[in-house]
Amino acid sequence: MSSFNASVAYFCTRNSLLQDKLMDTLQRKQFARDNLDKLSKSRDELRPVAVHASVLYSLLSTMSAANHMYQISLQQFLQIVQISLQRLFAPVC
Repeated sequence: MSSFNASVAYFCTRNSLLQDKLMDTLQRKQFARDNLDKLSKSRDELRPVAVHASVLYSLLSTMSAANHMYQISLQQFLQIVQISLQRLFAPVC
């Protein structure tokens, strides 16, 4: 009878461990789902900025293809993007 009790105790302990792992997995899944929602929201908020920078890059690279005098450095490009975004998102008075 003691081996039966030991087996029951073992399975109860194992069941408890599996339940703990299941709860941990479910919590991690919910955490991942919440983070995915946050990332999607951030991506949607930043999309206009990315489009604007992409258009500027295309314009500036086309200009440099037309004439080598229009070539700019990465630092200059970043400054142009920053100025352009400040103008784009400046409050209208």
